[in-house]
Amino acid sequence: MRLAAAFIITFASLTSAGAQTQPQAGMEHAQRAEAYARSFVAGFASDAMLHSVLRESTKSHSRLDWNEQRALDRRWRDEAADRTKGGLVEAITQNAVSDWLEERRAEAPGGAITEILVIDGLGWNVGQTAMTADFFQGDELQWQDILPNTEDAVIVSELEENADGSGRDLAVVSLPIVSGPVNIGVITLGVDMRKIP
Repeated sequence: MRLAAAFIITFASLTSAGAQTQPQAGMEHAQRAEAYARSFVAGFASDAMLHSVLRESTKSHSRLDWNEQRALDRRWRDEAADRTKGGLVEAITQNAVSDWLEERRAEAPGGAITEILVIDGLGWNVGQTAMTADFFQGDELQWQDILPNTEDAVIVSELEENADGSGRDLAVVSLPIVSGPVNIGVITLGVDMRKIP
């Protein structure tokens, strides 16, 4: 499972951990997944480096017109399919932010975080610990329902199959990255519910 694919299916949106007293069928894991994800990102989501990169990425991508945006996303998909070396995909997946996110992922309590994706204020990947199908995430719920919402916004997916095929225990959680009163980006996490301490 890859984070980009997880959001093609059904979602449950919550405004806060206490917003739902009776979880929907199949979403009994949502509050635990959200609580774990919020606790995990609290340790680094306010990092000055991360905020600086998000702002710069948003500013840079704001200069692109529609055709340039489509061409950039197509380039990502082509490179991913061809496994092109030294191109756009590697520039994101092997940049300093992606390396830093991998360090954070490795420090996750219980080893419950399977992957991390950070998206800028216009919906573009900034850093990630695993490959996404697309460079642009702004057309997906993980960005559309989080960025313009409040700092308490959250999306928790239904349980998905783990990458190792061992069962449907993987929840995908998206939260805003907040600077002052403004959401400046989105962080999406794969959470292995079996490993939450």
